Amino acid sequence: MLDLAHIGERIRECRKKKMMTIRVLGEYTGLSAGYLSMLEQNKTSPNVDSLARICEALDIDIPVCTGRGNAGKDGYTQRRNE
Repeated sequence: MLDLAHIGERIRECRKKKMMTIRVLGEYTGLSAGYLSMLEQNKTSPNVDSLARICEALDIDIPVCTGRGNAGKDGYTQRRNE
């Protein structure tokens, strides 16, 4: 089962860890800062496309964001270089 209750918190934590503002994340994803803010406050849930864009911009795997992935020592698993 997906843990969507805390997805916004995970997005915020990953974004801050990367020292990225909501505005910059919006530029990378093409999503508005207002929408991203609502996500981080858990006022809305992302669709699959938005979640994929956010994870791509933050360089994390989708399962980590949804609470289904194994996190590394720092709490987040970054993508492997391919």
